[in-house]
Amino acid sequence: MYSVGDKVLFTFIGREQNGVVTENLTGGKFKVKGDNGTKYTIFGKEPVIRNGSKVEKPLGVIIKKL
Repeated sequence: MYSVGDKVLFTFIGREQNGVVTENLTGGKFKVKGDNGTKYTIFGKEPVIRNGSKVEKPLGVIIKKL
């Protein structure tokens, strides 16, 4: 999916930003350093509801690789 060093377009609290993936975490999450220097922990894609489990909307999601 995404690798460390990939440049990505992502959203955080509804705002689109550019950044670089700095770490690959478990559970489909990534650490991304935004162009403004802030570090974010975000999902690689929108979580899917399975077996009726309630999933909260994530604060941030990677939109695409640049």
